Amino acid sequence: MTSWGMAGMYSVAARFDDQVVYFLTEGRPSPALLPSPPLALAAMGASSTVRLAFDDLAVSDDDVLAVMSFEEWQARDRIATAQPNPAAFGVATTCLRLLSQTAEDAALVLGAEVDACRTRSYALADARRTDDAHLAAMVDARAQSLELAVRCATALVTSVGGRAMASGHPAQRLLREAAFFTIQAQTPALRRATLAQLVSRTS
Repeated sequence: MTSWGMAGMYSVAARFDDQVVYFLTEGRPSPALLPSPPLALAAMGASSTVRLAFDDLAVSDDDVLAVMSFEEWQARDRIATAQPNPAAFGVATTCLRLLSQTAEDAALVLGAEVDACRTRSYALADARRTDDAHLAAMVDARAQSLELAVRCATALVTSVGGRAMASGHPAQRLLREAAFFTIQAQTPALRRATLAQLVSRTS
């Protein structure tokens, strides 16, 4: 649970047999709701993310937000996780802006790739299609954007040199953020597509 302790109520999704139930719960510890200490994360360190254990938590009908079949949830999740991740493009663009100060030629080459990937990703999203072929193309474009964000961040670290390892330098933070996006909202299909993008760079 991200941002634990920063809100009074939280929305939780839980699978119960062949259904997914969305419900509200209070944002405070109780015998039925047991948070861990905040996790020490490589990225999102200030997000107050905890492991939240549920032990016989009673959920009233008034706290239930929605109920859907697991099959319907999977179909919706497949569409949602195929969408472009604007934050990955944000990290890539920030890296390119900083990279242009030390390695302008590299920034121009990578910038052209980022622009092409962004154009393709948003064109696919704007088409609002949900057929298998289209969703597969969207997953491929999202995977490409994740690989590009990591590559742009790595280029920035390489360009800056040893200074990039200082905890206060933006290069190391951007590299950690790019790595985070490679696991955020990942599905098996997106992991396979991301790995394929990475492997293609070595073949």
